[in-house]
Amino acid sequence: MTRNGFRELIADFLGVSASELPDTTEKESVESWSSLVDVQIAMVIQTELGAEPTAEMLEADTVGNLLNLLESAKLFH
Repeated sequence: MTRNGFRELIADFLGVSASELPDTTEKESVESWSSLVDVQIAMVIQTELGAEPTAEMLEADTVGNLLNLLESAKLFH
């Protein structure tokens, strides 16, 4: 999965387009971002990227921070 592909998955979970989720988007600024979305993201990290999500990943405050953490962990190709 690529960085942009992961952004598109998050957008699908939130019911928005990927273009509405720039790196600066904060979780708190997206009304539809609930704990269920966090669980869905954790599941994708496990099943699609083959990694155990870290506390830092789950607590990332912006889309960009989450994507950067996943990229730093070399989970994108």
